[in-house]
Amino acid sequence: MNTRNAPPQDEVDTRLYVALVERTMRVMAAFDGGLGSRTIADIAKQIDLGRSAVQRIVYTLEQLGYLEREEDQRHYRLTLKILDLSGGLTRPGNLMRLVQPVLQDLADETGETASWVKLEGDEIVIQQTVRSRHLGHVSFAPGQRFAALPSSSGQAILAQGDPKFAESLLAAASPALRKRIAFADAAEMAARFAEIRSQGFATTSKEEDLFSVSISAPVLSSSGLVLGALNVSALESRVPHTAISERLGPPIRAAVVRVARILEHQAETGLNGL
Repeated sequence: MNTRNAPPQDEVDTRLYVALVERTMRVMAAFDGGLGSRTIADIAKQIDLGRSAVQRIVYTLEQLGYLEREEDQRHYRLTLKILDLSGGLTRPGNLMRLVQPVLQDLADETGETASWVKLEGDEIVIQQTVRSRHLGHVSFAPGQRFAALPSSSGQAILAQGDPKFAESLLAAASPALRKRIAFADAAEMAARFAEIRSQGFATTSKEEDLFSVSISAPVLSSSGLVLGALNVSALESRVPHTAISERLGPPIRAAVVRVARILEHQAETGLNGL
């Protein structure tokens, strides 16, 4: 048994220990939390395991839906099905219960509408929202869907993932959708996504119905998978676009840190039945 990243031998009951499970988990861990893609040769070298063994494990994980091939047919990446393994901690209902008090405090602090958003394909979906206390405000309902690329939440989430996926969304965008996207091509999008990763959030302004602004920050699991995004949306009459980063950036970043700490605590204590 290759002992790299394995538990100490004096702690292992060899009658029960399944080395194949260990090797499979090492293959999955080689993907850096889902943020990178790997070839079979890359994985074999990274985890110091024979190429034929890696190939069999990768093939099995692909057939089970946990890995998918990229267009070049050589690189593999994790799929969102990996979240199924997180059990109760990241199950949508439980995760939203964790996020609810954070959303409430975020809405109270900013005075604006705060939402929890997920990415599904080329769209974002509002999963949970706390409305602004102001009479005039941006309003969302759970289940509402919007195109991902023009939205701050979509950009915040996509900036953390495989750039080829975002490029495929941009290439498939209709002419009408492209008019709503701030970047003209993949190079501009890559530069924008790098800026988002650097500052920790994405901002957009809209002129549909009411002039509004939006700021979103991604929430990542301890392994680096994007679980969703926190969003604050406001009327531009109250929060000018030029002031959104200064006024709403600090509270949304603090909210992301708070969610991350809650998730870390739950993972450590194993209290998944929330």
